[in-house]
Amino acid sequence: MATRVHTDLTIRGTTYPDAASAARALGVTPEAVRSAARKGRLDRVGTGRKGLAPMPVRIRGEVFTDAHAAAARFGVTPQAVWRA
Repeated sequence: MATRVHTDLTIRGTTYPDAASAARALGVTPEAVRSAARKGRLDRVGTGRKGLAPMPVRIRGEVFTDAHAAAARFGVTPQAVWRA
């Protein structure tokens, strides 16, 4: 049997001994955990979110978690923030 590459995985503050244990706890497949580990996205595995992580936005020195938060603060659409 091959050695396990993905061991002692820490996901959102909990450390799992291997990908299979993490997958069982998070309700995903072991391959999903291994893929997230390779891509450096363990914080998002098992949350149901797909795609890229939201990008922080800075407007007039104020930092927002994403374009939607900035749009809500200034009363515009997220598309207006992305265009700016």
